[in-house]
Amino acid sequence: MTRRLVAIGGFVIVLIAMVLLLKSCVDTQRRNGLKDFNTQVNELGSQSVSNVSQGLEIMANKDLDPLAQRNQLSDLAADSDAITQRARELSSPGGLDGATWNLATALSLRATALDRISQLIGKARGTTKAEQEAATQQIAGQMQAFLASDVLWQLRVTPFIRERFQAEDLNSESIASSTVAKDAAWINPGTVANRIGGLSEEPDEAAEVAPGTHGHGIASVEAGGKTLTPGAVNNVPVGSGLSFSVTIENQGENDERDVTVSVTGTKQGGGTKIDETKKVPSSPKGTKTPVEVPITASVSGSYSITVEVRPVPGEKNTDNNKQRYNVIFQ
Repeated sequence: MTRRLVAIGGFVIVLIAMVLLLKSCVDTQRRNGLKDFNTQVNELGSQSVSNVSQGLEIMANKDLDPLAQRNQLSDLAADSDAITQRARELSSPGGLDGATWNLATALSLRATALDRISQLIGKARGTTKAEQEAATQQIAGQMQAFLASDVLWQLRVTPFIRERFQAEDLNSESIASSTVAKDAAWINPGTVANRIGGLSEEPDEAAEVAPGTHGHGIASVEAGGKTLTPGAVNNVPVGSGLSFSVTIENQGENDERDVTVSVTGTKQGGGTKIDETKKVPSSPKGTKTPVEVPITASVSGSYSITVEVRPVPGEKNTDNNKQRYNVIFQ
């Protein structure tokens, strides 16, 4: 009987040891799975931040033509979409299905925004005022998607992973958030237009304005080889290569960059409208700069034409930025 009791006791001890060992293995596997999940989330977040950062740099590179910008942004969007798919395929540790879903949603918002911006960048740098303004507004809206992805990550991804780490008595210092909307000025259409080289009805609020006065005036306007006179009827011959030659004068105390000149017009009684713009890369202080604004529309008859040099950041007086002409295209 004693030997049997000893044998049973030994068996119980071995069984307990095996149970403890198995539990230890399961705990280790669960913790390692949680660590691996966090590592993968951090990697996806880092790659996503890199893609968006590159996308903003491409958008602000005015030396690139719109087609090159579109292609490069499209490539980043495709890579971001692949990152999103990897997030959807992650094996979620117990209790983190919600974190995985929100992770994939945040990454999807970024991929979709990059893809949409790639389709809009050409229009935002196009030739017509209406097209540029509409595309610029939409690009600014996509910047809101970047901001929403950051909020989702910070409130529905990182905290959930941190809670699981704390429950497992793991060091949570390795848990990283992912932030792409680091410059809130991008949500302002005026900022977008100025940074990408498009049109803006308002100055870039984030831009630093140099001390001193800023601004331009319209010195003269010619069309069809004739100098136009405000308040008079101006007869302009219509031929191939019709354009308005607008001379702007920098009347401020500072050199200016990316100055926009526009020529718009409506035909009396309705008909083809004129809506053209031209960007001037630089306008030194105290100088006059001629700007050729080609007219792409087929025009004839009487038009009310408005020629405008858009206000630059820091410009206070805009009384002489705009001039109107009565023109008969013959």
